[in-house]
Amino acid sequence: MVKLNIRFLPELPRQHRHSVYAIDETVFGLSPARNRLHDQALDHPELYLGIATNNKLHGYGLLLPLDNLAFTALPAGDIDEEELGQHIVSYDQAAGLYIASVASHPDSRVYESSRLVGMVIGSLLRLRKPWMGIAVNKTGHTIGIQAGMTPRPFLGHTFDHVGDGEKTVFEKRAA
Repeated sequence: MVKLNIRFLPELPRQHRHSVYAIDETVFGLSPARNRLHDQALDHPELYLGIATNNKLHGYGLLLPLDNLAFTALPAGDIDEEELGQHIVSYDQAAGLYIASVASHPDSRVYESSRLVGMVIGSLLRLRKPWMGIAVNKTGHTIGIQAGMTPRPFLGHTFDHVGDGEKTVFEKRAA
């Protein structure tokens, strides 16, 4: 019997910051130089969820509490993701939550990746706010469907440089 020493991280410890960039570069082909959202969000480790074993970060989720302007404008394609830093508010003040990223390193096992997705969805349900995300690949699309979110086409261009094809907005009203 194999014992899995998975640690759930309710916020991102400082030692894992470099791992977020490495995971994004591997999964999305997004170099640290082009990753301005993390540059802004990493100052708020409480916005990140993570899963680790033996002090190695296998994946993370980034949930951004946004004001009404950004929560409405981003899925409409009226602002870019890079502009969200000035629209991050406290969870209590948020009009809704934006699932900015859920990413697991390709070397992670299915078990670890599925635990990460469950942790993100559980956090969203506990916060009792509307939520949305923009799927840039097949994995994101699958997560949106499995989470019972409503899909619609994304008409903006902020994600043209990442992903594998059509981009889809997924939305869910608060429970």
